[in-house]
Amino acid sequence: MYENISKKINYTLPVIAVLLATLLCFYGNFQLRFFLSWLVAFSIILIYSIFFISRLRVSKISFNVFFLSSMWLISSLLLSPLYNNLEIHIKAILETLLYITFFVCVFNSVIANTNMFYKMFRLTIYVVMFFSLLSISNYFLFNRGGTFSGFHSNPNTYSSLLLFLIVNIIVFSPYIINSRRTLICILMILSFQVLLTGSSKGFLGLGIIFLFFILLKTKNINKIASVLLLIIATIAVISFSGKSTDRFLDKISAVTSFEQNKYDETNIGHDSGKVRLFLIYDSIRIISDKPIVGVGVNNGQFYLTLPNSFRELMNTINSQNNITEMLLNGGLITFILYYAPLILLLFKSATKANKNRFDNGIIIMVILKFFLDIGMKSYNDASHVMAVTLIYYYYFASKKALN
Repeated sequence: MYENISKKINYTLPVIAVLLATLLCFYGNFQLRFFLSWLVAFSIILIYSIFFISRLRVSKISFNVFFLSSMWLISSLLLSPLYNNLEIHIKAILETLLYITFFVCVFNSVIANTNMFYKMFRLTIYVVMFFSLLSISNYFLFNRGGTFSGFHSNPNTYSSLLLFLIVNIIVFSPYIINSRRTLICILMILSFQVLLTGSSKGFLGLGIIFLFFILLKTKNINKIASVLLLIIATIAVISFSGKSTDRFLDKISAVTSFEQNKYDETNIGHDSGKVRLFLIYDSIRIISDKPIVGVGVNNGQFYLTLPNSFRELMNTINSQNNITEMLLNGGLITFILYYAPLILLLFKSATKANKNRFDNGIIIMVILKFFLDIGMKSYNDASHVMAVTLIYYYYFASKKALN
């Protein structure tokens, strides 16, 4: 029975790959989120239900991945009576659960067959590349001085997605891309987009990725070295305007010149670096009042005292830091449930570094996620939900020697 289902899933892989790539490339677009994110997620879940739930029970691995990814949400749900803005709280939980279920379904379909996983991932990358070239063309042809963010509304969410894709492409490149030139071309285009967003996290994220791949001495070291040379050339080409570099240096200046007592509305202005520091400081103030249970998922926006001059420029208010955001969501309880398993897997994988590609992927993705979490709310960001889901799947794949 499983072979027949596997064949049917194999036939639907192109559809799954297109839907997966579509969600990843458009989930950060506020205008199209319902049609190209939520409906896509429901479509994948429906396909999964047809081919698996009705004919084959959910694998134990997938159940474990779902539980590990969502146990902080379950805890938050149980704490719901303690929070004031219940509607916002429940809505944020359901949206995050939708993304978790989506990615568990996608990777459950292929976890028992690595060849199917490689095929799906290869197809997904090619669709992502199509959307990438389309967004780059659109930017250079029709941009009127705005910031590049692909088809996302926020350049930070798009750069995070690109960084996680780069990690997984390098980890599995021997199995998904046969041509070295194709690999270099794909990584070049993705890296170019990261730099084009002007995201300081993207700049440093690229450095972290390649640094750790070099330190891990992976089999792809020569390919990575080649990509590094291309990235350096890319930086030389796009940095002539100085725009991205100036933004990065401004944020460093905001950190080094932090003066807590002067953080009033007139002093902050529209400096994003100063605003982030202010939000972190203000989040700590709120957390200190409710350290155990927090204030509710996505409810921090009702407690943060962001200056009006900047508040009106933001779509949603949050602490701009996932660590403080998790403490706001459900206090130490949700913080521990979310981060403790990732830290544990990081240390476990570090003791087995270079023994298999899954452990290397876990090490780099966990470190990259921790770095990105310092500068953004990520618990309900699709690329981060994907990364967390893959981290857990990679752990079980490594443990069961599926590689």
